[in-house]
Amino acid sequence: QRSSFRISPACFEKRKQIVQLLQLRTGVQAGASALAASTRTEAQMAQIDALFQQMAEADARGPADALEARVDSELLLYRHITEASNNPYYAEVVAMIETNIQNNLRSAFLKNAAASEFGPAIMQEHRAVLDALHAQDAEAARAATRTRFERAAERLAARADFA
Repeated sequence: QRSSFRISPACFEKRKQIVQLLQLRTGVQAGASALAASTRTEAQMAQIDALFQQMAEADARGPADALEARVDSELLLYRHITEASNNPYYAEVVAMIETNIQNNLRSAFLKNAAASEFGPAIMQEHRAVLDALHAQDAEAARAATRTRFERAAERLAARADFA
């Protein structure tokens, strides 16, 4: 005899926490990206480009083959963008958010990424951030980053199994 399938309330709570962390990270990361656009070095930009390429390759392999590689490369990409702001306080706040995700919410974070954070449209959100960094356009970097993190939070909140 089988019991019915249920998603635990703890799972929904973790997803709510991820949305809240994405909301926090939106403002912090947008500010860091804006600064990075005007303070980043060519060496930092080259490293950011290499990380984006690594993320794109993992994205192309899909969630079945490259879920953790894709998620980890995205976290690393935005950590390096934050470091390129040359403001250690941004780096500290982003590290705190990432630590919370990695230590407490990693499983839920990975499941959400597999469900809604792969594909060309998502990669274009990231590409817009890099384009603004290349152009050294602080306001475009701020806007593109804000859009990227707001859309990620919206996709998570809009999922049918989200409570």
